[in-house]
Amino acid sequence: ERGNIYVHCDWHVGHYIKLVMDEVFGKERFLNEVVWHYRRWPALSSTYQRSHDILLWYRKTDQHTWNQTYQELSPATLKRFGGKKVRGETTKLVLDEESKGAPVRDVLEMPHVLGANPERLDYPTQKPEALLEQLMTASSNEGDLVADLFCGSGTTGAVAERLGRRWIMSDLGRFAIHTSRKRLIELQRKLHDENKSYRAFDVYNLGRYER
Repeated sequence: ERGNIYVHCDWHVGHYIKLVMDEVFGKERFLNEVVWHYRRWPALSSTYQRSHDILLWYRKTDQHTWNQTYQELSPATLKRFGGKKVRGETTKLVLDEESKGAPVRDVLEMPHVLGANPERLDYPTQKPEALLEQLMTASSNEGDLVADLFCGSGTTGAVAERLGRRWIMSDLGRFAIHTSRKRLIELQRKLHDENKSYRAFDVYNLGRYER
């Protein structure tokens, strides 16, 4: 009843998906449009450089799981306000040695999984673990169930396992299932070597997923 859902898309179909989400969950359940901003190697083109995707964020009921997360304060902010208290109409931001930083904005700046990034699995739609970790930390608690019904390279399951969440993943693609399975096995080995807890998982074939 306190569940959240994030739907990731880009500029091609984001506006269509928003209408479907409004119909399914109701306009009043819409919480925010979260922007995933990333940098790309600049190239000349006839349009602005495309450098973001969006996540449509809805909740199931009037109550939803929310854990405040924070981002590091910029050097300019620390230089200007270090040691002072800044008060707004509805919030108080304490900028001192005990501060956790500033509450995370709805623009998440995180790079794509490219080049020599150790996370890279050469899966075309792979998302960075930092993105899923932010969403999961803010919108679920340890022991909660997280589902990714188009799991791709298995990033959601890997992050959920590492953060102590239960998880369910599914995909139609054989390569996605094999990539996710291998990734979770390697994560189990890593957690085992670090003397950290992990759980077994099962793979079920619920039909033909060769395509």
